[in-house]
Order: sequence, then structure tokens, then C-alpha cells
Amino acid sequence: MKPLTFRQAAARDAAGLMRLYRKSAVSIGEDLHILDVKELTQSLASKDNLWILACRDRGCAAAVMLRLEAGHGLAKIERLYADPADKNSGRVFKAALRFLISYLEKNTAVDIIYCTTRTLTPSQLALTVELDFKMLGIFPGAFGSDESRINGLTAHFLRGVLKTRRHHRFALHPALKSLYEIVRRECGLEPLAAVAPADLDFSLNTNELPPMELLRAPLLIARRFDILRQKKSLSANFYPFQEPNALLTDPDQRLEVFLRIFDDMRFAVIIGERLDLPVNPVTLYRRIVTMLHNQGITYIEVINDAADFKGIDCILKASFIPCAYFPCLKKHEEIRRDYAVFAKSFEKRPWPSNLNRPLYGKFLKVYLKSPQNLPNNRPLKP
Repeated sequence: MKPLTFRQAAARDAAGLMRLYRKSAVSIGEDLHILDVKELTQSLASKDNLWILACRDRGCAAAVMLRLEAGHGLAKIERLYADPADKNSGRVFKAALRFLISYLEKNTAVDIIYCTTRTLTPSQLALTVELDFKMLGIFPGAFGSDESRINGLTAHFLRGVLKTRRHHRFALHPALKSLYEIVRRECGLEPLAAVAPADLDFSLNTNELPPMELLRAPLLIARRFDILRQKKSLSANFYPFQEPNALLTDPDQRLEVFLRIFDDMRFAVIIGERLDLPVNPVTLYRRIVTMLHNQGITYIEVINDAADFKGIDCILKASFIPCAYFPCLKKHEEIRRDYAVFAKSFEKRPWPSNLNRPLYGKFLKVYLKSPQNLPNNRPLKP
């Protein structure tokens, strides 16, 4: 058998990629993107994507696609296709990842590569851990390739970023302490003290929430979000690789909450917000949860700067649960800031039987012990 060779894919490889995809075992439904020649060719030519091919005997043995976020030095593995007839597909994937890491270090300014089992299978995610990807958390109740509905997150840190560029002079919210300790041991991070939260009272100088509606106009909403982002009018506007396609707002547009909704997965992420009306943030987030759940959404996610004590406290009081801790996620000038991921799930929980899963077990135990983990997990009244 001839050895593998690796290279970046180009537009001329579209037909070969389509052939590989048709042979591949698909984990999460049909990928309409790769079945459209025009879209695939555009993807191969886009500076925001990177396709790496593993080739043997002039054919594609595997392909890995990453999305790139140049402003924050991030790369996310979005697609992996391998020939199921190849008994060494696991080795091929690992070899492709080794090439990919080397390629990114030599040719890009990427600091972090990450992936989840929303697009990779649990066995593929386990292979990333063998290549020094660090396990950072789970997404309980989220749709993905893992039928147990406990999807995982791993990341590989390049260029010594954890030791040289990480902002780590802050105190943790106590609700993040157990989660941080797992990730700290995984990544070799410094200890952080946890400080008891003060009694944060948001009732003063706030108004009752006005009636709000959920709007679906993706192009208009994305444009509105971009205008506000350029004007720096958003109080929260960082969620890598996601653009809003929905908006929660009142008739006077004094409150605007931008969302990305994946209807087929019953999944939503809160991306950013603009608030011209002083309101209780806990009440607002509870309203968001209730309105989305009434639309059939069963899993809601938000991320927040790990040093933003007040913001985290509001998210927790709105019944979200910390489920992942991502060191160095956001680039801020010459340093990188830690972020925490919070989830609100309405899915049934067949999870205790999976507590002994090596990659997920420690994170799942922390998640299940969270005070915010309501026993009945019903939607909260706003």
C-alpha cells in the first residue's frame, strides 16, 4: 500500500470530495453543502475555510474541513470524511490532524483548533485527545453525532498560547470552580481562587419587560447585527463561527437579543444583545428561555467571559448550567481571555449510565451536581 500524502485542497478537487462523501459514513444527516458543486467550489476557494486532503493512489482517503476565524486566531473542525472501506481510517485521521497542526503553525496565525461531537463522532473525538487535544467540557442535551445526547468539546493550543498569552489574573465565580479544576489539570493552568458572590440586586432603576416578539428575517437580522457591531453598540457580541438569524425584540426596539436558531436540531445560541431600556438581566434571560422553549427549542447555549462575575451570576440565576470551560478562547489585543459555556436543556436525561465514559464522566458529574440543575427542568416563568 502506497504511503499517504497530504495537501491543501483546491477547487479542482470538488469532484473527488463529492465521491469521497458518497462513500463516507455520515453521522448527522445529509450534508447538502457538499452535494452542491457550486457551493462546494466556493467553500474550497474561501479564505475562511481550509480543506486538507489525505491522498493515496491519486484518490482521496480522507478530508478534513476547518473554518477559520482570523480575528481571534481560531480554527474549528467542521467536517471529516473518510473512506469506510479503509480499515486504517483512524490512523488516517490522526495523520491528517498531525499534518493539519503543522500546516497551521507554519502558514497561519491560528492559536487554537477545536472540535465537538456535533460534527465528529465520539470515537473521532477520542482520537483527537491522543494528539494532545484537551477535553474542555460537554454539551448535555445537544443534538450531535453522539446518540446519548452528551456531546464533547476538545481543543489543541498552538504556539505556547496557554503559558504566554493567557489572561489569568482574576477570581472565579464559585459555580465555575469544579469545572475549572478539571480543565486546569487537563491543560496545566494556574490555580484560580473562587470568591463568594455579593448580593447582586438588579431591581433598582430597572423597568418591567415590555412585550417581545421573535423575528425571523436572516439577511435583515445579520445586517442589523453587523451595523451594531461596527458601532460597538452591543453589550455582548462574541460567539465564534456564528451569525444571527433570529431576533427577540420589543415593538420599539429598545431591547434586541440576537440569536442563532437551528430548527432541525431544536437548538439556539444567544449571540449578542443591545439594551436601551434598563431591565433586570435575570428576568430578561428567563424570558428568552421561555420564548424559545415555546418555539420548540430544547437546548439553549450562551458563552460568557470567565472573569465577568456579574454576567455569570445573572446567567446562573436564569437557570443555565456551566458545562464547558475554554481557556484563551477570545483574543483581546495581545492577550487571550477565558470563556465559560452555559447550557439550558429541556431534553430527557438518560445520562447516569454514561458516567463512567472516560472522556465525559468528570464533566457530567459536575454538571449533574450543579445547583442550577432543576429536578424537573421545566421552563421558567419570566
